This record gives sequence, structure tokens and C-alpha cells, in this order.
Amino acid sequence: MQIYLIRHADAEPVGAAGVQTDEERPLTAKGMEQTDDLARFFKRLGVEPGVILSSPLLRSRQTAERLLERMGLGEGKCELVLEDELALGGSCKKLAKRLAKVNSAVVFLVGHEPDLGRFTGWLIGSKRAHIEFAKAGVACLEARTPIEKGCASLIWLVTPTLQSR
Repeated sequence: MQIYLIRHADAEPVGAAGVQTDEERPLTAKGMEQTDDLARFFKRLGVEPGVILSSPLLRSRQTAERLLERMGLGEGKCELVLEDELALGGSCKKLAKRLAKVNSAVVFLVGHEPDLGRFTGWLIGSKRAHIEFAKAGVACLEARTPIEKGCASLIWLVTPTLQSR
């Protein structure tokens, strides 16, 4: 299974533009551009997920929905599923169990720091390893089954700056 872990794009801070809670922070114009760049990057690579698991928080949901739209993955080509374990503070083991139920060779996970970095480290084999994700950053992992601690290899990690080149 190829797993692409994606941090949500740039979002409004709490207190700006009427945003009152962390959960309702929308993407900024910059965040929308970052997501468009990310979609073009995946299209250049020829990567098409069968499933996108996204945190239910607005900024992640908007990132996932925009990726679907910009990559032309509507009309049954890709399923978008909101996954509570991708919200802040999710469990690595529970997320792995959920991921094991995905019936797709390519899956996108859209979430938050520091949880994505912690989950990436766990998948490659260490509780102490932490991979830092920039906003709209993405890591590609190759995972074997069963999905568990140490089942994956980090293939690459890309920042938004490199995606647009």
C-alpha cells in the first residue's frame, strides 16, 4: 500500500475573519493555492488515491475536498472519508486499524501536526521518531501488511516549495 500523509494547507488563525474555534479554521487564499499546487504535483506523478481519509476539522476537510476537485477524482473515482483518528490527538494504533480496512492500493491521509509526524515515525518503526510536516507538506510511505508499527518505509518527504517546481 502507498500511503501519502498530507498536512492541511495554510489556514486562518483563531480570532481572524470571525474564526472562534480551532475546529472551524478555514483555508486562507494561500492555503487554496498550496492545495492547487499539491494537486498538480500529484497529477504530474500520476498518483490517484482510491480513498482519502481526512480529519473532520475544517482546514483538513477543505484541503481534502479541494484535492479531490482539482485532481478530477469525483464521480466515484475516489472516496472521501472523515476520520476522527486524524483529528488532533488521535491514536496511532486506532488509525492503523482503520487504515488496514481501506480497500485501495493508494491512500491519502490529510491531518495535522504533530500527529502526522508522530504517526509517520510510528509507521517507520519508532515511537521517538518524528517527521515534521510543513503546511501542505506530504510524505510518501510504502507499507506492507499488516499495518502496524514498523510496517512502512519512508520513500520521500516534500515541502510545498518543492511541489510547485
